[in-house]
Amino acid sequence: MRLDGIGINRLANNLNAGNVLKADNWQAKGLSPENPLHNENMNIAVKVSLSSNILNVKSFEERIREDDPNDPMVSSMTKEMKMRFIAEKDGKIVSSPYYSVFSLGGGSGKAMMNRMLERYAKRYDELVQGHKDGIRSVFVRDSQTGEPRIMTLEEELQELDKSLKDAIDGFNAIAEDLPRRAVLFDRYADNHIKYFKLYGSEYDLEIAEAYRDYAADIRNDLANLPKTSKEREKVMYDAVNAFLKQYTGWKAAGMDIKSMVDSITIF
Repeated sequence: MRLDGIGINRLANNLNAGNVLKADNWQAKGLSPENPLHNENMNIAVKVSLSSNILNVKSFEERIREDDPNDPMVSSMTKEMKMRFIAEKDGKIVSSPYYSVFSLGGGSGKAMMNRMLERYAKRYDELVQGHKDGIRSVFVRDSQTGEPRIMTLEEELQELDKSLKDAIDGFNAIAEDLPRRAVLFDRYADNHIKYFKLYGSEYDLEIAEAYRDYAADIRNDLANLPKTSKEREKVMYDAVNAFLKQYTGWKAAGMDIKSMVDSITIF
């Protein structure tokens, strides 16, 4: 390879040129017409000594932190993308604005309400501690400026309260449907017995008994639950408020969330 009559060492694999030494006698250096570096018009030959130091290439993280507007890769990213990337590199929690932590699951009505309280308490602790420790970076777009920003603790707790309200409404819908379900299981049991009498052992009476048990469990559950949706809602909020009232003291005493929840009787 030749640059304006200057011979460059073709084995060089480093881009940082160091010393360029003139060779007075290129033939003494082993250059000849058979050598690909030879050119009859070349008056001088040089030997390039390349530094062994590798160029210090900036990492992607450094480029984003510097946020050079002339950097094509960085300038093509949105502000929110850069903020999320840096937050993750700083060990913070980065997530969507909010997701519901409530799943009513199965079991009795009381079991569902206990589950709601426990999941509310766990999420509340996660939010409070996350903001206290400075490890939460949940990004939203500001409604006024349109710029991405981090949700405040108050905003996250408001979202948690909305999610709890939705969960209570969902539970009340299930509770309101329990009488119908009890009647339905009784009907299944009656039909199974009817078909057993008509067709014999092809219809197992144990299945009918299981349906009767389901109906009895539902009615027993209803008997223990607060009667109206308003009463159930009040009971749930009373339990949540009892947790909130004692959370700080319990936390200072070193109690875990399960112990806190177990200390509260819903009804």
